[in-house]
Amino acid sequence: MGPKGIPFIVTHDGRTIRFPNPDIKPNDTVRINLRNGEITDFYKFQEGSTIVIRGGNNIGRVGTILSIKKHDGSYDIITCKDTVGV
Repeated sequence: MGPKGIPFIVTHDGRTIRFPNPDIKPNDTVRINLRNGEITDFYKFQEGSTIVIRGGNNIGRVGTILSIKKHDGSYDIITCKDTVGV
C-alpha cells in the first residue's frame, strides 16, 4: 500500500504499477504490455509451476517446482525436477 492507501507493485526493473490485480503476490511473474504499461497476465509462484533457474550452478535449467520450504529470516528452499530427473 502506498500513500492514501493506493495499492501498487514494483517490478525488478523499477516499474511501479498502481492498482494491480489483488491476486498478485510476491514472487509471482507478471506479463506487461510495453505499449501502455498494463498487466496483461500473471503467473503464480506455486508447486507445479514451470521455472527457469537463473543463478547458481544449475543456471539455465528448466523444471517444475516440487516443493517450497519457507524459512523466516533466510532464503526459501525450492525443490524442483527437470527433464533429466534431478
